[in-house]
Amino acid sequence: MSTDDDSIGRLPGDDSIGRLPGDPAPWKVLSREYLSRKLWYTVRVDKVELANGTVIPEYWISEYPPWVNVVALTPDDRVVLIRQYRHGIGQVHFEIPAGTTDPEDTSLEEAARRELREETGYGGGRWSELMTLSANPALQNNLTHTFLAEGVTLDGPAAPEASEEITVHLVPLAEIESLIDRGGFLREQVPRPRPPPRLPLRELHRGDVRPTAARAVERPGERAGQGHQPRRAVRHRRRVERRPHDRHLQLPRPPRELSLRRMRR
Repeated sequence: MSTDDDSIGRLPGDDSIGRLPGDPAPWKVLSREYLSRKLWYTVRVDKVELANGTVIPEYWISEYPPWVNVVALTPDDRVVLIRQYRHGIGQVHFEIPAGTTDPEDTSLEEAARRELREETGYGGGRWSELMTLSANPALQNNLTHTFLAEGVTLDGPAAPEASEEITVHLVPLAEIESLIDRGGFLREQVPRPRPPPRLPLRELHRGDVRPTAARAVERPGERAGQGHQPRRAVRHRRRVERRPHDRHLQLPRPPRELSLRRMRR
Protein backbone atom coordinates (compact mmCIF):
# COMPACT_ATOMS: atom_id res chain seq x y z
CA MET A 1 0.00 0.00 0.00
CA SER A 2 2.84 2.38 0.84
CA THR A 3 6.03 3.25 -0.94
CA ASP A 4 8.84 5.67 -0.27
CA ASP A 5 8.01 7.54 -3.48
CA ASP A 6 7.26 11.24 -3.06
CA SER A 7 4.18 10.80 -5.28
CA ILE A 8 2.30 8.76 -2.70
CA GLY A 9 -1.05 10.28 -1.87
CA ARG A 10 -1.47 11.63 -5.40
CA LEU A 11 -2.67 10.39 -8.78
CA PRO A 12 -1.33 11.38 -12.22
CA GLY A 13 -2.64 14.77 -13.21
CA ASP A 14 -2.14 16.52 -9.85
CA ASP A 15 -1.15 20.13 -10.45
CA SER A 16 1.23 22.35 -8.55
CA ILE A 17 2.21 25.99 -8.95
CA GLY A 18 5.78 25.01 -8.17
CA ARG A 19 8.24 26.89 -6.00
CA LEU A 20 8.26 30.65 -5.60
CA PRO A 21 11.31 32.87 -5.03
CA GLY A 22 12.21 32.90 -1.36
CA ASP A 23 10.29 29.73 -0.49
CA PRO A 24 11.74 27.71 2.42
CA ALA A 25 13.82 24.78 1.20
CA PRO A 26 12.45 21.22 1.54
CA TRP A 27 13.68 19.31 4.54
CA LYS A 28 16.44 16.74 4.09
CA VAL A 29 15.37 13.24 5.18
CA LEU A 30 18.20 11.65 7.13
CA SER A 31 16.34 8.43 7.94
CA ARG A 32 12.87 6.93 7.58
CA GLU A 33 11.16 4.09 9.42
CA TYR A 34 7.69 2.66 8.88
CA LEU A 35 5.95 1.63 12.07
CA SER A 36 2.78 0.35 10.36
CA ARG A 37 1.84 -0.42 6.75
CA LYS A 38 -1.79 -1.41 7.11
CA LEU A 39 -4.58 -0.40 4.73
CA TRP A 40 -6.05 2.27 7.03
CA TYR A 41 -3.02 2.88 9.23
CA THR A 42 0.27 3.60 7.49
CA VAL A 43 2.58 5.60 9.73
CA ARG A 44 6.21 6.52 9.34
CA VAL A 45 8.70 8.49 11.44
CA ASP A 46 11.34 10.61 9.69
CA LYS A 47 14.52 12.14 10.99
CA VAL A 48 14.85 15.41 9.10
CA GLU A 49 17.26 18.32 8.82
CA LEU A 50 16.09 21.84 8.04
CA ALA A 51 18.02 24.25 5.81
CA ASN A 52 19.18 26.16 8.91
CA GLY A 53 20.76 23.02 10.31
CA THR A 54 18.08 22.20 12.87
CA VAL A 55 17.51 18.44 13.18
CA ILE A 56 14.13 16.99 14.15
CA PRO A 57 14.83 13.43 15.31
CA GLU A 58 11.22 12.20 15.12
CA TYR A 59 8.69 13.67 12.69
CA TRP A 60 5.54 11.57 12.36
CA ILE A 61 3.63 11.27 9.09
CA SER A 62 0.40 9.40 8.32
CA GLU A 63 0.14 8.18 4.74
CA TYR A 64 -3.15 7.89 2.86
CA PRO A 65 -4.18 7.56 -0.78
CA PRO A 66 -5.90 10.58 -2.36
CA TRP A 67 -9.40 11.37 -1.08
CA VAL A 68 -12.32 12.59 -3.21
CA ASN A 69 -15.42 14.66 -2.33
CA VAL A 70 -18.49 15.37 -4.44
CA VAL A 71 -20.81 18.39 -4.30
CA ALA A 72 -23.74 16.89 -6.22
CA LEU A 73 -26.73 18.94 -7.43
CA THR A 74 -29.95 17.54 -8.86
CA PRO A 75 -31.72 19.23 -11.82
CA ASP A 76 -34.14 20.91 -9.36
CA ASP A 77 -31.28 22.48 -7.34
CA ARG A 78 -31.15 20.08 -4.42
CA VAL A 79 -27.84 19.02 -2.88
CA VAL A 80 -27.24 15.31 -2.36
CA LEU A 81 -26.06 14.87 1.23
CA ILE A 82 -25.49 11.85 3.45
CA ARG A 83 -25.50 11.18 7.17
CA GLN A 84 -23.51 8.43 8.85
CA TYR A 85 -22.10 7.65 12.28
CA ARG A 86 -18.42 8.55 12.69
CA HIS A 87 -16.89 6.41 15.40
CA GLY A 88 -13.79 8.59 15.78
CA ILE A 89 -15.84 11.39 17.34
CA GLY A 90 -18.95 9.38 18.16
CA GLN A 91 -21.30 11.70 16.26
CA VAL A 92 -23.55 11.95 13.21
CA HIS A 93 -23.45 14.98 10.88
CA PHE A 94 -24.44 15.95 7.38
CA GLU A 95 -21.67 15.27 4.88
CA ILE A 96 -21.10 15.45 1.16
CA PRO A 97 -20.43 12.06 -0.47
CA ALA A 98 -16.75 11.23 -0.23
CA GLY A 99 -14.28 8.41 -0.15
CA THR A 100 -10.81 7.21 -0.97
CA THR A 101 -9.25 6.25 -4.27
CA ASP A 102 -8.47 2.67 -5.20
CA PRO A 103 -5.22 1.45 -6.81
CA GLU A 104 -7.12 0.52 -9.98
CA ASP A 105 -8.62 4.01 -10.45
CA THR A 106 -7.42 5.69 -13.63
CA SER A 107 -8.51 9.19 -12.62
CA LEU A 108 -9.69 11.16 -9.63
CA GLU A 109 -13.02 11.87 -11.30
CA GLU A 110 -13.60 8.15 -11.84
CA ALA A 111 -13.08 7.57 -8.13
CA ALA A 112 -15.43 10.44 -7.24
CA ARG A 113 -18.15 9.13 -9.55
CA ARG A 114 -17.86 5.68 -7.98
CA GLU A 115 -18.16 7.03 -4.45
CA LEU A 116 -21.24 9.09 -5.31
CA ARG A 117 -22.91 6.10 -6.95
CA GLU A 118 -22.10 3.67 -4.14
CA GLU A 119 -23.10 5.96 -1.27
CA THR A 120 -26.20 7.60 -2.76
CA GLY A 121 -27.28 5.83 -5.95
CA TYR A 122 -26.93 9.09 -7.90
CA GLY A 123 -24.87 9.50 -11.06
CA GLY A 124 -24.56 11.18 -14.42
CA GLY A 125 -24.58 14.94 -14.77
CA ARG A 126 -21.88 17.43 -15.74
CA TRP A 127 -18.67 17.14 -13.75
CA SER A 128 -15.94 19.69 -13.10
CA GLU A 129 -13.08 20.08 -10.64
CA LEU A 130 -13.97 22.40 -7.78
CA MET A 131 -10.95 22.54 -5.47
CA THR A 132 -8.00 20.59 -4.08
CA LEU A 133 -7.13 20.88 -0.39
CA SER A 134 -5.01 19.17 2.24
CA ALA A 135 -6.75 17.93 5.38
CA ASN A 136 -3.53 18.28 7.36
CA PRO A 137 -0.43 19.27 5.37
CA ALA A 138 1.82 19.00 8.41
CA LEU A 139 1.03 15.41 9.35
CA GLN A 140 -0.59 13.80 6.28
CA ASN A 141 0.84 13.25 2.82
CA ASN A 142 -2.36 13.10 0.74
CA LEU A 143 -4.68 15.63 -0.91
CA THR A 144 -8.47 15.86 -1.02
CA HIS A 145 -9.97 16.55 -4.45
CA THR A 146 -13.51 17.98 -4.60
CA PHE A 147 -15.70 17.80 -7.69
CA LEU A 148 -18.91 19.64 -8.61
CA ALA A 149 -21.49 17.36 -10.24
CA GLU A 150 -24.47 19.24 -11.74
CA GLY A 151 -27.70 17.62 -12.85
CA VAL A 152 -27.19 14.23 -11.21
CA THR A 153 -30.11 11.80 -11.20
CA LEU A 154 -30.98 8.66 -9.27
CA ASP A 155 -29.53 5.73 -11.22
CA GLY A 156 -30.60 3.04 -8.76
CA PRO A 157 -30.33 1.98 -5.14
CA ALA A 158 -27.24 2.94 -3.19
CA ALA A 159 -24.68 0.20 -2.63
CA PRO A 160 -22.57 1.17 0.39
CA GLU A 161 -20.07 -1.22 1.90
CA ALA A 162 -21.15 -3.50 4.73
CA SER A 163 -19.31 -1.27 7.22
CA GLU A 164 -21.21 1.84 6.08
CA GLU A 165 -24.64 2.78 7.42
CA ILE A 166 -25.67 5.77 5.33
CA THR A 167 -28.89 7.72 4.88
CA VAL A 168 -29.33 9.98 1.84
CA HIS A 169 -30.90 13.44 2.08
CA LEU A 170 -31.79 15.93 -0.67
CA VAL A 171 -31.50 19.44 0.74
CA PRO A 172 -32.56 22.51 -1.29
CA LEU A 173 -29.57 24.57 -2.30
CA ALA A 174 -31.14 27.68 -0.73
CA GLU A 175 -31.08 25.97 2.70
CA ILE A 176 -27.42 24.91 2.70
CA GLU A 177 -26.05 28.14 4.19
CA SER A 178 -28.55 27.97 7.04
CA LEU A 179 -27.66 24.31 7.62
CA ILE A 180 -23.98 25.25 7.90
CA ASP A 181 -24.78 28.14 10.26
CA ARG A 182 -26.68 25.77 12.58
CA GLY A 183 -23.70 23.43 12.80
CA GLY A 184 -25.22 20.71 10.64
CA PHE A 185 -21.95 19.97 8.88
CA LEU A 186 -18.80 18.65 10.46
CA ARG A 187 -16.50 21.38 9.18
CA GLU A 188 -13.37 20.99 11.26
CA GLN A 189 -10.98 18.22 12.26
CA VAL A 190 -12.40 18.17 15.78
CA PRO A 191 -15.91 19.08 16.95
CA ARG A 192 -16.41 22.57 18.30
CA PRO A 193 -17.85 23.05 21.79
CA ARG A 194 -20.64 25.06 20.13
CA PRO A 195 -21.20 26.77 16.78
CA PRO A 196 -19.59 30.22 16.53
CA PRO A 197 -21.71 33.30 15.94
CA ARG A 198 -22.05 34.24 12.31
CA LEU A 199 -19.81 37.05 11.15
CA PRO A 200 -21.58 39.49 8.81
CA LEU A 201 -20.50 38.89 5.23
CA ARG A 202 -20.33 42.60 4.56
CA GLU A 203 -17.63 42.95 7.23
CA LEU A 204 -15.61 40.13 5.70
CA HIS A 205 -15.81 41.85 2.33
CA ARG A 206 -14.49 45.08 3.84
CA GLY A 207 -11.72 43.27 5.67
CA ASP A 208 -12.85 44.59 9.06
CA VAL A 209 -12.58 41.15 10.68
CA ARG A 210 -9.50 39.01 10.80
CA PRO A 211 -9.73 35.23 11.32
CA THR A 212 -9.26 34.10 14.91
CA ALA A 213 -6.30 32.01 13.80
CA ALA A 214 -4.49 35.21 12.83
CA ARG A 215 -4.83 36.55 16.38
CA ALA A 216 -2.88 33.58 17.72
CA VAL A 217 0.24 34.79 15.86
CA GLU A 218 1.79 37.59 17.83
CA ARG A 219 3.62 39.94 15.52
CA PRO A 220 6.35 42.38 16.57
CA GLY A 221 4.90 45.74 17.51
CA GLU A 222 1.44 44.38 18.26
CA ARG A 223 2.03 43.58 21.91
CA ALA A 224 0.52 45.84 24.52
CA GLY A 225 2.42 49.12 24.63
CA GLN A 226 4.64 48.37 21.63
CA GLY A 227 3.82 50.74 18.82
CA HIS A 228 0.66 51.83 17.13
CA GLN A 229 -1.91 49.16 16.33
CA PRO A 230 -4.07 49.35 13.18
CA ARG A 231 -7.62 50.57 13.77
CA ARG A 232 -9.01 47.39 12.25
CA ALA A 233 -7.15 45.27 14.79
CA VAL A 234 -8.47 47.45 17.61
CA ARG A 235 -12.05 47.16 16.37
CA HIS A 236 -11.60 43.41 16.09
CA ARG A 237 -10.32 43.08 19.67
CA ARG A 238 -13.25 45.04 21.04
CA ARG A 239 -15.64 42.80 19.14
CA VAL A 240 -13.96 39.69 20.57
CA GLU A 241 -14.16 41.08 24.11
CA ARG A 242 -17.91 41.44 23.69
CA ARG A 243 -18.21 37.90 22.28
CA PRO A 244 -15.55 35.77 24.01
CA HIS A 245 -16.84 32.53 22.47
CA ASP A 246 -15.47 33.73 19.10
CA ARG A 247 -12.33 31.83 20.06
CA HIS A 248 -13.92 28.71 18.56
CA LEU A 249 -13.99 30.27 15.11
CA GLN A 250 -11.23 28.86 12.93
CA LEU A 251 -11.83 30.47 9.55
CA PRO A 252 -14.15 33.16 8.23
CA ARG A 253 -17.03 31.99 6.12
CA PRO A 254 -16.41 32.21 2.37
CA PRO A 255 -17.71 35.38 0.74
CA ARG A 256 -21.07 35.14 -0.92
CA GLU A 257 -19.42 35.30 -4.36
CA LEU A 258 -18.18 31.73 -3.76
CA SER A 259 -21.68 30.32 -3.44
CA LEU A 260 -22.54 27.21 -5.40
CA ARG A 261 -24.83 29.19 -7.64
CA ARG A 262 -21.96 31.42 -8.76
CA MET A 263 -19.64 28.41 -9.20
CA ARG A 264 -22.13 26.82 -11.54
CA ARG A 265 -21.90 29.80 -13.87
